[in-house]
Amino acid sequence: MPISPLAKRTIWVSVIAFSLSVGAGIGLRLLGQAERPVKAQTTQQNTPTDPTTAPTPNPLQLDDRLKAATRLASQSRYVEALEQLNEIAPNDPVAVQAQTLREVWSTQMLDRALVKYNEADLQGAIAIAEAIPTKTEAGREVQQELPTWRRQQLIIEDALTLIQSNPQEALARFKVLEDTSFAKSSRYQKWIEQTQAQIRWRHQRHPY
Repeated sequence: MPISPLAKRTIWVSVIAFSLSVGAGIGLRLLGQAERPVKAQTTQQNTPTDPTTAPTPNPLQLDDRLKAATRLASQSRYVEALEQLNEIAPNDPVAVQAQTLREVWSTQMLDRALVKYNEADLQGAIAIAEAIPTKTEAGREVQQELPTWRRQQLIIEDALTLIQSNPQEALARFKVLEDTSFAKSSRYQKWIEQTQAQIRWRHQRHPY
C-alpha cells in the first residue's frame, strides 16, 4: 500500500526536536539572504544621478515585519507569527520571503502536531493542525488527515467516559485504535491498563 506524505512524516518524527531547535535559525538565514540585495540597492540609492529624484522608501523598514514575525516563531508563537505575515500584501516587496517563512513555520507546526498525535494527545494535535495555513504544503497535507483525527478523538472521548460504567465496551472502543501510530504510546497503554484493571475489579466483585 502506498505511504502518504503525511504518514511518512511519522517515521522520522523522533528527530523533530532537532528540526524545531534550528527552525528560528532558518528564518533568520532567509531574512539575511533577503537583506543582502536590499543593502546593495540602498548603497546605489545613496549616490543618485539625478538630485531632483524623490527618495525611494528604504526596503529595510519592510524587513522589520519579517524580523518581528521570526522572533515570535523562535518562541514557538507560530499563530502570532503567521498573523504578522498575513498583514503583508501579495504585491509587497517582501511577499516572497513571507511566503517562504510561512511554508517553513507551517511545516514545523505540522511536525509538532505529529509529535502530539503519536503521544495520543489528539486534542493537542488537532488544535495545532487547525491553525496551519491551508495554502501551504503542510496545510494541504494535514487537511486530508484532520477528519480521521477528529473521529479518533471522539472514539477516545467515548471510551474514557465508559471506563467506570462499562469497561468492556470501553476496551472494545480502545481496541479500534490499536493499529494507529499512537497505540504504542504510554498514554494509550495507560488507558488500556486502567480499563483492564476496572474489568478485573468487577470480576472480583461479581465472579459469576
